[in-house]
Amino acid sequence: MNALELTRVKTKEDRENFIRVPQIIHHGKPNWIFPLNMESLERIDPLKNPFFEYGKAEFWIAWRDGVPLGRISAQVNPRHLERHDDRSGHFGYVDAIDDVNVFKALFEVGEEWLLEQGMRSACGPFQLSINEECGMLVDGFDHAPVLMMGHGEPYYAKHTNACGYEKCKDLHAFYIDTNEADEPKIDRLLKRTNEASNIHVRSVDMSRYDEEAAIIFEIFSEAWSQNWGFIPFTDAEMKHMSSNMKMILKPELALIVEIAGEPAGIMIGLPNVNEAIKDLNAKLFPFGWAKLLWRLKVKGLQSGRVVLAGVRKEHHGTIGGMSALAAMLAKIKENANKLGYRYGELSWILEDNKPVQRLLALGGYKPYKTYRIFEKQLTQNNVLREKDK
Repeated sequence: MNALELTRVKTKEDRENFIRVPQIIHHGKPNWIFPLNMESLERIDPLKNPFFEYGKAEFWIAWRDGVPLGRISAQVNPRHLERHDDRSGHFGYVDAIDDVNVFKALFEVGEEWLLEQGMRSACGPFQLSINEECGMLVDGFDHAPVLMMGHGEPYYAKHTNACGYEKCKDLHAFYIDTNEADEPKIDRLLKRTNEASNIHVRSVDMSRYDEEAAIIFEIFSEAWSQNWGFIPFTDAEMKHMSSNMKMILKPELALIVEIAGEPAGIMIGLPNVNEAIKDLNAKLFPFGWAKLLWRLKVKGLQSGRVVLAGVRKEHHGTIGGMSALAAMLAKIKENANKLGYRYGELSWILEDNKPVQRLLALGGYKPYKTYRIFEKQLTQNNVLREKDK
């Protein structure tokens, strides 16, 4: 068997090969849905992803006999380092065949680069930051991924552990059946909401979208400011995400809760575009664009995902804050049902975000998927030792 070769992504052709790696090694496998090529290329293009305005990243592909067997990225995020002061570099885009030696080769090249950048630990996966796609699927393989959430195989985590990585944090995804009645416990909380005249849930006003988007990101940043790993969006990132959301946003699924007349919380759901692209094999041309438009505009979708949610810090741990979240969840579920959605995903929720976990438990909701963040301490010696094995 010929030796494994690792190449660094440098050119446009390299980037095209990089995004196609999972399409090649997982083609035809159930529950794999590959993002559109144009979207995947934009994410790793230094001229199009706002991450590259402050961060840096490198990408590698593992080959044998001209066949791609895996890929990985390594990145340094100065905004993370400034906020958390932990000398932690990140990795992402981990996809490979079921061969621990391929995983080891990929992690080693990423770790060597991170050490060269002065990092002392590696954490991930992040694609490319915590504000984009993150986590490695470790439970829930029997369900296809929804919008902006990843997929994998059970051996991914096993081989990652074999490379010296341990669990850092678990992220949970909750399944919401739009036809299912709420549990009595959450009904009582909602009754308090109805009795509290100072709590009002409304849809985003699309006629003044930019103003509403500014409110959404302001509340999100405040709501998540104390959460593990949080990094505020830059202005460019907010503008980029806001523009992308606007193309598919339905106001019925984009909610702002007001307490005493002031915006106090948000819950933003998006149509699950993955449902519309699952059979396009990542390509819009020559006929994929027509299928996508018909499914989005005519046929309609049956699922969605809540991508942003939270209440201002002053309402954390209060009955008013919990009631506001409960009211938005009930409203988004009701509206989704009216739109013909059968289910939705609420993701992701940190495993130690106890207030939200308790609220969801009141409603009878349970995690149906778990994504894991791994970490490893890096020293020159342990990287060289692994390389020599």
